[in-house]
Amino acid sequence: MGESGKKEDRKNVNGRNVNDRNVKNSDVNSQKPPVFCEKYCIICKGARNGNGLCKKLQDIELKIFGKEGCYWGKARYEYYGVTPDKLIKET
Repeated sequence: MGESGKKEDRKNVNGRNVNDRNVKNSDVNSQKPPVFCEKYCIICKGARNGNGLCKKLQDIELKIFGKEGCYWGKARYEYYGVTPDKLIKET
């Protein structure tokens, strides 16, 4: 605690207090893009490249976990704004 007797802020992330419960982990790690879903996931990478079996497995995954998919798919969605079954638009 500081001299004022109040709990000191640990870190300021994107203008928000890390001690605030509304700060998501994605805000803390917003500098690093999520690469697993994009480059290393056999299911997602294969489905986006047109593999039929991977597309079916990804459809099942999206039905179970929701439109954003698994943990890595959700990170990809939060960072790029694109669901795991769609390609990222090149700019």
